[in-house]
Amino acid sequence: MRQHKVNRNSWHASIYLWWYGHKYKNNAARKTKPSTNLCPYMRAIMFWAPLRFIFWNWFKVYEWSYDLYISLNMLTIPFLMVTLPILAGFGSYRVKHKLWILDLIILGIIALITVIAAAACLIEWAVEEYKENHPKAPKKIKVKTTSKFTKLVKDFMQSAHDGVCPEITFTNTDKPIELTIRSDDPNYDDVEEGGEYRYDE
Repeated sequence: MRQHKVNRNSWHASIYLWWYGHKYKNNAARKTKPSTNLCPYMRAIMFWAPLRFIFWNWFKVYEWSYDLYISLNMLTIPFLMVTLPILAGFGSYRVKHKLWILDLIILGIIALITVIAAAACLIEWAVEEYKENHPKAPKKIKVKTTSKFTKLVKDFMQSAHDGVCPEITFTNTDKPIELTIRSDDPNYDDVEEGGEYRYDE
């Protein structure tokens, strides 16, 4: 396999190391990162570093919370969507017309995605509210904490493949313990009231 040496002070290495340090919050990467793979190196230089520079939240225009804000960089796309058709109109009306159509298509897609996302969030909120206000009655079940021999055989055969054998702890009883399963438990719908189960099934 061919290997390359790159001066970390070259323009392309500087771009990559800036992107790497900014993405992974590692400011020392510019001086300490010893190597990388060529493919992610080139992708970062050609795509990810420019995109991060353009769209990162360098300057916040308005901020509602830490995760909800409008940054100056977010306005880049709306600005281009308005100015490009206007500038193109000086040279060709047909190009300007097509750019406006492209803008409408993009806005339509964004609106559709927004409506779908809002509807999904609303449905999820309504379901959670219903569950909180109408909780199901808890179920009482019995659980045996000991393993069946068939389970031991299965795990023994699996350990031959994995190279790691599970530990066995001895107990003096096989009496099941009683558990109460609440409605918010992920296993609630899989068990029946008064049923008897094993912990490893």
